[in-house]
Amino acid sequence: MINLLYVFDSVFQTNVEIAKEAASIFANQSIHYRIRRMEQVRGESSQLPFAAKNLSHDYELVRKEDMEWADSYVIASPIHTGMMSAATKYFIDCYHEDAVNGIFVDKPFTGIVTGGLVHGGTEKTLEQLYSVAMQWGCLIVSTNLTSGYQNPYGVSFIMNHEKPYNTFFIRSALEEHLIPFIELTRHLKHQNKDEKKTKIFRISDVFGY
Repeated sequence: MINLLYVFDSVFQTNVEIAKEAASIFANQSIHYRIRRMEQVRGESSQLPFAAKNLSHDYELVRKEDMEWADSYVIASPIHTGMMSAATKYFIDCYHEDAVNGIFVDKPFTGIVTGGLVHGGTEKTLEQLYSVAMQWGCLIVSTNLTSGYQNPYGVSFIMNHEKPYNTFFIRSALEEHLIPFIELTRHLKHQNKDEKKTKIFRISDVFGY
């Protein structure tokens, strides 16, 4: 059984709700999973004047043990001024030495981003997350042109007064991407079972393209 780690930051609480949707999907997939929150670097969001009441404390802070435990990673960040959030960047920086030591090599990685503006930096923020995956040596699992709900670069949700939270839309988009992501993780772990790791894998290696 695979171990999947979902790590998120949330200021306006959108990513808390999306994490709950993801958890319900994971619960039906016969996997071990953990959902963890990132540490705030400017004070907890309940202390910020523009933020909603912080609901993130229902989740534990991510720790090194969680990162080592995981077979794959889902990283969810708000879009702040066209970039990943400060908490997301701080989370990444905290695990630089672990990345250098190869803890994350060959593990599937996918990103989720949320924002309030259609042209507010969704693709740029996804690319920033995937740049981290490249540095870590992870297998990047993005969406593609066949995706029914998202842009081809990755999972992104835009929510504001004109586009409020839509449970059906979000659940469908998450299922479309996360279920294949789980299957890829499972396939890769099974392939590596009882085998000595000798090389860096590509997606084409996993599925024999």
